[in-house]
Amino acid sequence: AARADVLPARSIFPSLADASAFFAAGSLGYSPAARDDEFDGLELITPNWQVAPLAVRRVTSSYFDDPNPFPPGSIEFDHALLMRDRPVKKRFQLEMTRDEGQKQHCSEADLPIPKAQVQRFRCDNRS
Repeated sequence: AARADVLPARSIFPSLADASAFFAAGSLGYSPAARDDEFDGLELITPNWQVAPLAVRRVTSSYFDDPNPFPPGSIEFDHALLMRDRPVKKRFQLEMTRDEGQKQHCSEADLPIPKAQVQRFRCDNRS
């Protein structure tokens, strides 16, 4: 990928500002955990939100490329955004199961994005 000036013409978002606002409002995400019925949660808190569009040459995904849940032609990559050198706080959420549907604050730390490394973090109910 390389930096771009605008979103792709085929994007569902009419502008970079619209795409940025959409993702700024959705700072909490869950990923599948080791067990099929559990999810790990992470919330990013970014007071100085600023993104730039990327021109992407090729996209692959072990999840979205699976034809069972996503038959060919049923989904399409829209765009990619880059955020760099922004102070961020990460707030880890307790793991969630499909049945519980609940999240709880676990811990918080300052994280400068350029130096961040993706890591798995699991919390428990101990105080």
